[in-house]
Amino acid sequence: MADNTLSTEERLLWREGVAGGASEPVAALLTLIGQRYEILRDKLLTETDPLSIARIQGAARELDRWRGYPAELKEKVALSEALPEEGW
Repeated sequence: MADNTLSTEERLLWREGVAGGASEPVAALLTLIGQRYEILRDKLLTETDPLSIARIQGAARELDRWRGYPAELKEKVALSEALPEEGW
């Protein structure tokens, strides 16, 4: 199969409800990420030290990457289901 095959962890997440976006743990994670993102944004507005600003920006980018994970997983599942089975 292609590189977009799902890992065991991704299959478990999908089975737990990420597919429908209704999983309570996923919703809680996204809420927490949103709250942390707001805190980082507020710190960024008041921070003056360039090194601290760079760290805050890095943390915000990482949170932003995780915020999109359920959508990425959904797309990856759709792609893997569209591929023919191995051995064809």
